[in-house]
Amino acid sequence: MKLSLYVILFVCLHHVWSDCPPGCIVTELVAGRAILPCTYRVKDNLSLSKIYLYWQLPSKQMVYVFDKGTSQPATQEERFRQRVMVFESELEKGNLSLQISNVSVADENHYICYLFSTEPEMMKIHECRIQLDLAAPFSTPVLSGPDMKDIRAGEAVNLTCHSSSGYPQPVVNWTDGSGNSLPEHSQVETRMDPDPVSRLWNVTSVLRIITATNGTFRCSVHNIRTRQTKTSAVWIPPSDNFTETQTGTPSPSYLIVVYVLVAVVGFCWFVNHRYLLDKTAEYVPG
Repeated sequence: MKLSLYVILFVCLHHVWSDCPPGCIVTELVAGRAILPCTYRVKDNLSLSKIYLYWQLPSKQMVYVFDKGTSQPATQEERFRQRVMVFESELEKGNLSLQISNVSVADENHYICYLFSTEPEMMKIHECRIQLDLAAPFSTPVLSGPDMKDIRAGEAVNLTCHSSSGYPQPVVNWTDGSGNSLPEHSQVETRMDPDPVSRLWNVTSVLRIITATNGTFRCSVHNIRTRQTKTSAVWIPPSDNFTETQTGTPSPSYLIVVYVLVAVVGFCWFVNHRYLLDKTAEYVPG
């Protein structure tokens, strides 16, 4: 699945000499390195001392500034310092692409690049607009239910599916053990909460079911950006015999065994007692 994501990234941004078309979206994994492609095509090399280049957000916050032949970190927003760069050795050839390292959900935004010529007068000569989207794979869902000894077939119970640390919000799906979709009227309640620091999503989904000895269930979470689906183990309900003996109500098979044992013990006692009576009778004086 990672391979497919990298293929998508390659088409859009891998070759830094290829401009993104209008509306281009670059997708990168959290903690990865994103390259926002932008190219100004020129016949002759740019004179770096005569250009003014900057990347900014729609809010006008400066992401990167290059002026008078060198980068200007003092004019950047602090959170971008030492994390962003352009390929300075390729600037004169028109490669204006921006690299952002260790990206986080907070970096998800629309980025705008402006290139100005400073001589003979200040004039804008190029512009790029790129959307950066972030993605993070979810953990494998963990499916849990009540303790087997506390339930029996036919009872209503809750199954809980939990997955964490993914982005963006996932699509949660419940199926039976064979992968078939559950009826539309199934009672499902799903809650998604973002981590206050990382902004990654944690998801908890609860399915209300009526237990049956032939019913199995599983849950899955799908990430629309990585195109990755992760599925839980199958939840299997307890059997009738296991449940009834554990909850204190004897099963029919258990009772049959008890009755047979009682009958055998009783018969053995009767035979032994009759044998002793017959022996005693032989020694009674006539």
